[in-house]
Amino acid sequence: MLSRHNLASALARQGEHAEAARLLQQALDDHARVLGVTHPHTLASRDSLGLALDAMGEHAEAVRLHRQTLDDRIRVLGSNHPATSTSRHILASALARMGEREEAVRLATTDPR
Repeated sequence: MLSRHNLASALARQGEHAEAARLLQQALDDHARVLGVTHPHTLASRDSLGLALDAMGEHAEAVRLHRQTLDDRIRVLGSNHPATSTSRHILASALARMGEREEAVRLATTDPR
């Protein structure tokens, strides 16, 4: 599962976003089934899939995945965890690309303390 995720990430860096998204969806499904929906590998696969979809222009689906990941990380890790902060900024960036600048700024400047 992790190998598939790593291969997909390498393909995404080379601009092969459709193939990366296909592999990341498989990795996400496998991680969720085997490790659970809130396992760190599952959450990383979901964020990576969102990034691939965002790069393909599927912004609404990317935002949905990033929002779900952020919500899970807040619930499991708390608002102050570094992975939660990463998810918050990934979601803010995706929202900004969709033109949702006000929400993006609010997320990017949120102090979780």
